[in-house]
Amino acid sequence: MRKSRWTRATAFIFGVSFVFFMAGRSPVEKAMIEGHVYRECQSGRTLSGPIGGAVVSTSLDSLTARTDRDGHFRLVTNTRVPDDQVYTVSVRSGDTVVSQQLLGSGFTGANIVLSPPTFLGYCGTRP
Repeated sequence: MRKSRWTRATAFIFGVSFVFFMAGRSPVEKAMIEGHVYRECQSGRTLSGPIGGAVVSTSLDSLTARTDRDGHFRLVTNTRVPDDQVYTVSVRSGDTVVSQQLLGSGFTGANIVLSPPTFLGYCGTRP
């Protein structure tokens, strides 16, 4: 009888621990990248010339997004991405391509500058 109690108690503790472990993990979601594409970074601080018609893609799958006339894009892939997966995001406008590796499933507020090439909001020196 005593062994049965310990077995049940151990199973209960293991089950509760497993539930807490799984609850703490982020769900695997589709990659989502959202932001703007600009022509240039002026004086190291000012973004200018939103680029309409630039194509944003990832190394995850063949889905792409095209920027609107304000340079805005939102790309959601069909591929689910764990938080520890690295993948490449590329932006093409004419003959210019800017690429950056990202980690995890989501990034919003990306400001991508084609000249000089910068990515993820850095215009001039990085903070």
